[in-house]
This record gives sequence, structure tokens and C-alpha cells, in this order.
Amino acid sequence: MLGQGARPPIVSSQELDIGSATLSGRIYDERGAPLEGATVSLAGSGFWPARSVRSGADGRFHWDHIPAGIYELQFSKGPLTAASVEGLILDPGAKRAFGVQLVPGWTVAGRVIDAQTGRSIADAEITAATGVLGLHTRRTRSDGRGRFELAGVVGEAQSLYVTADGYVSAGPLRQGSSDPSMTVRLERASTVEGRVVDERGVPVEAALVRAFGEGQIRGEDLGAPDSLGVTSGEVPPISAGASGGLAYVRQVETGRDGRFRLSDLRPGPYRLVASHDDFAPTESKLVHLRAEAAQDDIELVLRPGAELSGRVVDERGDALEGIPVELRSGAGGLPRMSVTATDGSFSFRGVRGEVSVTALPFDLPGVRKA
Repeated sequence: MLGQGARPPIVSSQELDIGSATLSGRIYDERGAPLEGATVSLAGSGFWPARSVRSGADGRFHWDHIPAGIYELQFSKGPLTAASVEGLILDPGAKRAFGVQLVPGWTVAGRVIDAQTGRSIADAEITAATGVLGLHTRRTRSDGRGRFELAGVVGEAQSLYVTADGYVSAGPLRQGSSDPSMTVRLERASTVEGRVVDERGVPVEAALVRAFGEGQIRGEDLGAPDSLGVTSGEVPPISAGASGGLAYVRQVETGRDGRFRLSDLRPGPYRLVASHDDFAPTESKLVHLRAEAAQDDIELVLRPGAELSGRVVDERGDALEGIPVELRSGAGGLPRMSVTATDGSFSFRGVRGEVSVTALPFDLPGVRKA
């Protein structure tokens, strides 16, 4: 039994050579008594989103069959928490043991309001993340008065991401322990709708429609993949600053009727680009969206194109793998990208008109072919 206020040591056992990793340990409250029902949460390269187990009546926990990897480990129960264990390396066969004392954390609190009217926004979702990737995130929703609260926060600062139907998402918003209350003002969003057809007017199903906005980029939509490629699960919030010029915002696929809908867009100028494997890409004129307004008359026409292929080689004629290749149309517009295969080959489908192709090796000047 630990004495009053004593902090249990963190003990790491020897690592074994084979098998999956194992975590075990015991959790104590701020008085040093074993704590039942505490959450032990783990996230990292072995799996994401975070998974968790709970401590038993004696404060002990045991977690086996953990894939080898690098993780972030957290302990919490309500307002009680402890500093995260970051960069925890679990090799195959590793057995790690922890003794952790939880203490009261600080509370993230605030209010979500309409930026134009100042009225409260109920049922907004607030996500709090520590660090850039936010391997561990916590969520809550605003009440009828627009207020929200997340207790048991650890660390000097949190990144907040706030979303609500009909509004532009906000974040990352930095909130520190020295000033734990804030007001989040959300702007009314815009919507753009339309359809993608071929040159005969027939709807094109499964065409990809991407929106590019001027001087803006949303971190949570960066690249818009379903996962990071190294862990499973939805992409965690990623901080991204503003970008000059046209920046990718979000994308959607057309349905059987060729129609698409992009919502929750920040008011301002956009260009829409439609693409499909069987056609040459096309893009809209600059579309100016207004707050609370829906523009539903966009039609994007896809036309057939040829396949352009080639190879990237060095001065000896040897194939170069993994080289980015950029295709630009002589008529302007956004570039298209490909990467060379093991034999140095690349290809672009749906090519029309005069184009230029540029190989962009990482350690050499770009090579352009008109």
C-alpha cells in the first residue's frame, strides 16, 4: 500500500524475443488507493483509432496480444488523468509493466455560437486532440446553450476541432490550461450541387468531383484518404496552415444519376474538377459561393481522351522507379500526377490536346517533355 500522496514508480520489465507484446500494471487514485474502472488507452502504428481496457477492483490491468509497434499510452478516469507515455516501443514479445497514479486534470470548456447572429449552436461536435496527429482524441457535444466541457485533460494545450451541420468546420483551435475557456464562432456554410455528364449528356456514375478553394485548406480533409496508410482507421485531425492559390478542400463521387453535392464549404471562390478513368478531366469556371446559399446548376462535361504512356530512365538508360511525373495541359488548369513503376513506366488516361510531361526526381532538376 502506498503512503499518502506517494507516486508509484513506473517499472519496465525485460523484453522477450518472440510473440506479441503485453502490457500490465496497476492504477492508483490521487490518495494512493487502487483505482477500479480506470481506462488504459493505446494508439499507434499497430492500430488506430485508440483501443482500451479497464482496471479491475484491485486497480490492476492486463492487456496481451498487442501488435508490435510504436504507441502513445494514456490513463484516465473521469477528471483524473496522468501524463501520456509517448514513443512507447513494443517489440515482438515485449512485456511492459506500469504503476501509475492519477491526479485531477484541467477542464476544456467553452461555447459555440453563430458568427453572424451570436446565437448558441446546439449539438456541435467538439474533438480535442493532443499534438499534431491527435492519436488520442476525446469528443463531446454542445448543449442547448451551445456550451461544452471536457474534464480530465492533461498537457499544456489541446487542439480543438468543432463541426456543426450547416456551418464551416473550425480547427485546429489551440486552448491552453492557463486559459481553459473559449468562444468558438462558426461561419454559415455554402453548398454546391450539380451533375457530371459525357458529351452526349448521359450521366457519368462514379466520377470524382474535387473542390479547390482559393487560399484555404482544411486539415481534416488533407488528401481525404480513409486511412494514413500505416495504421487502420479514420485519419486523425492533422493541422494544416493556409495555402495561397488553389488548395484542395474536399471531394465526392457522383451517383448513378451523375449528380454530386459538396456541403459545409466556406463562402468564397472555388473551382470544381471532375475526373473518371474513361474520360479526360474537366474543370469548372471559378464559382463564387455565398454563405447559406446553395448553387445547384453546375454541369461538368467529360470527353473521351487518349492514353499517354512513357518511361523515365537515367543517362545510362536504366529505369528509375518511384519518380513523380507531372502532366500539364497546354490550355492551363490543374496538373495531374503519376509515379513511375519498377520498370520506370508511367501512364495517364483521358489525355486531350497539347500537354507537357515533366519528370520530377527528388535529387535532380526536373526534365520536361512537351
